Amino acid sequence: MKMSTKITIILLTIFTILFGLSFFIIKSVYDSQFKRINRPDPALTGGIFDYNEIKESYPRETISFKSGDNNLAGYLYGLNNDKGLIVVVHGLGGGADDYLAQIMYFVDSGFKVFAYDSTGCYDSEGDSIKGFPQAVLDLHHALNYIENSEELSNLDILLFGHSWGGYAVSHVLNYEHDITGVVSIAGVNNPNDFISNKAVDMLGGIGYLFKPFTSLYQSILYGEVASFTAVNGINKSNVPVMVIHGEDDETVNYKRDSIIIHQEKITNENAIFVTTSGIHGGHSNLFKSEDALNYINEVNKEYKDLYYQYNGKIPYDIHKDFYDKLDDELVSKLNDDLMSQIVNFYNNCLN
Repeated sequence: MKMSTKITIILLTIFTILFGLSFFIIKSVYDSQFKRINRPDPALTGGIFDYNEIKESYPRETISFKSGDNNLAGYLYGLNNDKGLIVVVHGLGGGADDYLAQIMYFVDSGFKVFAYDSTGCYDSEGDSIKGFPQAVLDLHHALNYIENSEELSNLDILLFGHSWGGYAVSHVLNYEHDITGVVSIAGVNNPNDFISNKAVDMLGGIGYLFKPFTSLYQSILYGEVASFTAVNGINKSNVPVMVIHGEDDETVNYKRDSIIIHQEKITNENAIFVTTSGIHGGHSNLFKSEDALNYINEVNKEYKDLYYQYNGKIPYDIHKDFYDKLDDELVSKLNDDLMSQIVNFYNNCLN
């Protein structure tokens, strides 16, 4: 065997080992970020999170629909409303009940609301979330369910999503669904770029070496769905879309990962863009009223003192007592300026 052939074989072997090792590392890190999300103890959760707190005033119907092999838990509110159907898509790490305050606001505004727990979240089946594009597939199947429902299919469909949900409601426009209007808040434009950028944030400069493997793994898991972008979906659909993002968002970086930073590429004339700033310039605080944010800051200071008092191991009864004393309505009080802007947008979509 010639020396050049031996060198080639050695180099190919080294490349194969490095490729396999890199892919294994990315798969391990990726999977660890998308574990199952179980419902937290409502006794240790602030704000209007426990549906039992509002069930008398906001009755809901529980439904189930399929997404792949899993049954997802869905919830229908505003049972007597017929203004339009708002589909609420929750963020990563939570479930539908994290958005009860917004759901109540929409119901009070005359809308019927359909919310659901995504795969691997809260009351839905799934050993894990599986991956970032799962949110798009779950919404796609939710819309299929709605379109085949005698009760819901005659209503105008409006989408509302925050964070992971903001990503989903814009990307699902790459499918052929009859959507009347979309509000995407703090959403990601390109899931491959977003996950790769998060790898760089976690690993530093070496993270750039893993970018191709991240895209490859998402493509293996999700096929063409992993290649969808918000820009393409918004342009393809020509549906009215309101894109909202906080300029100080550190979770979905405004200047790097957001949809809104790509607005010059959006040719859909029905798209509008809203940048929030100041106390409402973050990832989630844009929803909260100023009173709520001030109260939450005070609560956080008290909790920090309690946390250090018990060296991070707060006894359950004391923990529960702390949350029992909270003003849940104030914690969940919404930024009415933003919410009224969203409702006005939906009303205009219906007219």
